[in-house]
Amino acid sequence: MNLPNKLTIFRIILVPVMVIIPFFHISGELWGIPISMWIMNIIFVIASITDKLDGTIARVKNQVTTLGKFLDPIADKILVLAAMMILVEMNKLPAWIPIIILFREFIVSRISLSCSRKRWKRCCSIYFSAN
Repeated sequence: MNLPNKLTIFRIILVPVMVIIPFFHISGELWGIPISMWIMNIIFVIASITDKLDGTIARVKNQVTTLGKFLDPIADKILVLAAMMILVEMNKLPAWIPIIILFREFIVSRISLSCSRKRWKRCCSIYFSAN
């Protein structure tokens, strides 16, 4: 397994770590923000940096793999939706926002799957025609 794939798997592993932080009831604040929020934000930033790194390393070192093409977008969706669900649970974000984003992801995945099975030109005419 190459480094970009390891970074992607690391990003997936960071998600449950980020999700369980609020259950530890860490007391204290820093600049008026709870310590648990700081920890979750740091984990989110680290995961986001690994997202940038894995793609860059894979392209520069010519280490793009089928596993990486499959796992990277899934890891991104898991990370963002988990963060949004935490914010919903904390009443910082309305629930309809992650629902719309999840619905959009299903639509985009469906179109991508259809386009991968057909020629691109035909796919564009089916989904994006003006008629």
